[in-house]
Amino acid sequence: MRVAVRRALIILATSLAALGAAAPAVAAPPGLTAEDGFLGPAGPARPSMDRAAARDYWTPARIAAAGPLDLGAEAPPRPAPERLFAAPQTLKASILTNPGAYPNRVHGKLVGTFPGLGDYSCSATVVSSGTGGLLTTAGHCAYDVDSGTVAVNIAFAPGYSKSSLPYGVWPITHLIVDKRWGRGSLDFDYSMMQVDPDPADGTLQSVVGSRGIGFNQPRKQRLQAYGYPAKGNKEYNGDRLVRCESGYLPDPYRSGGPRGRGMRCNQKEGSSGGGWVSKHKYVVSNTSHGYPRISSNLFFGPYYGAATKRMYKAKTSFWPSIKPPKRKGGVPNLIGPKRGQK
Repeated sequence: MRVAVRRALIILATSLAALGAAAPAVAAPPGLTAEDGFLGPAGPARPSMDRAAARDYWTPARIAAAGPLDLGAEAPPRPAPERLFAAPQTLKASILTNPGAYPNRVHGKLVGTFPGLGDYSCSATVVSSGTGGLLTTAGHCAYDVDSGTVAVNIAFAPGYSKSSLPYGVWPITHLIVDKRWGRGSLDFDYSMMQVDPDPADGTLQSVVGSRGIGFNQPRKQRLQAYGYPAKGNKEYNGDRLVRCESGYLPDPYRSGGPRGRGMRCNQKEGSSGGGWVSKHKYVVSNTSHGYPRISSNLFFGPYYGAATKRMYKAKTSFWPSIKPPKRKGGVPNLIGPKRGQK
């Protein structure tokens, strides 16, 4: 039986905002090391699958059976602005027929295991880095706040479609989340992950290419959201890449960080972590959560601002530097995409 791992967070906007601003330092959750405002597994807890083990474990059948993580988040008691939800809007969503072509292939299915909960699936995106092996996804695809569980056996399948693995399965070797995601703040529901180069194929970025990444970008612009939803439309089964396109909507609720982005989209479970792309080039957010009691055709993601940029530049005991591109001594707010060799 297919088991869906449910993530249900109660968002209390005012109290979480205060928590994010003034909460005292706390110890890292079990399985994670805290350093420089970030959390990640270190030492024996670090992801340790090699390419062969990932290929043997994550067969097409096991990937298809992995339960899609839930986007669900309960809205706080304060009502959302009526104008945000009142007028029905035409959804612009499509199942992509060429997921193996660039740039679609830089999006892929992320799979892993939460011990005691089972295998799960999310979505992720390859973004440009100096090391050529960087992914963005949702924080809840790396660390489950409700159970206090760190994901293991994590792997990425770029260009995945209909149980086909055209570019193989790449095991995650490092992951990092913001410490505020460790307390459940949806404004920081993002994670970065790394994969090592393959001795035969080279870096993931050299094989499939990458999206660029953007920090502190204008909010009011049209975005495309990519993911592998298993629900939201009768044709969604988690096996095909779906793209939504939408103008900007503000997240009506806050949880201690910059106000999140919103989109009109019917992607649900399984789309968690999928990249939101600006100007057809730059990832500026990822799928995080929705408010199903209010609307089934909206979802929200964190704003990639100064804190996200700091993560991109980070180097800790559990997170080696991704050697970010620099311009005039600093990391720019826009880093361009790479096409790859294939």
